[in-house]
Amino acid sequence: MEKFHSSAISEELEKKYRILFTQIVRQVNYQIGESEKQKDGSYIVELEIRPVTLFSDTYETFQSRAEEYAQSITNEVMKGMEIPSEEEMQGQVYQIYYDVLNEALQEGIRYGDKKKLKLHVEKGEDGAYEIREKDRRKLDQLLVENAGKNSA
Repeated sequence: MEKFHSSAISEELEKKYRILFTQIVRQVNYQIGESEKQKDGSYIVELEIRPVTLFSDTYETFQSRAEEYAQSITNEVMKGMEIPSEEEMQGQVYQIYYDVLNEALQEGIRYGDKKKLKLHVEKGEDGAYEIREKDRRKLDQLLVENAGKNSA
C-alpha cells in the first residue's frame, strides 16, 4: 500500500482500500502441485493459478465514471463554480476507483484461464525456504490480471 499512498487519499479511504485489497487477496485461486527435490537441496514446485480478473473487468467502468466526473467538473466550472484543487479531484478519482472495485467484488470475483508456473524454492541464509525473487515476481503477475488486458 506504500506505493498507493498519496496526500490526495484520505486516511479513511486508505483504510477502506486496505480492507478491499485484503478481501481480494483472500480470494486468489491456486493449487499447489507436486514438488521435486533438486540435487542442490532446492525444490521445484508446480502451481496452477486462475488469475483474479477484477482489475481488468472493471477498467472500462472506472474509465467511464472518471470521465463522467471530469465532465461534471467542467460543467460546474462553466456555470461559475470554482475549480476544485488537484488534490480534491485526485481524491474523488480514488473514491470512484474504490467504489467500482468494491461493487464488482460484491458481485463476485471472476477468474481467468488456468495458468501453470514452476516455482524454485530455496533455503535462505536464515534456513527458511523461500521462493526465488524472479519466480515471486512471475507469481505476483499471474495472480491478478492487469487492468487494460482482456479477461478470459
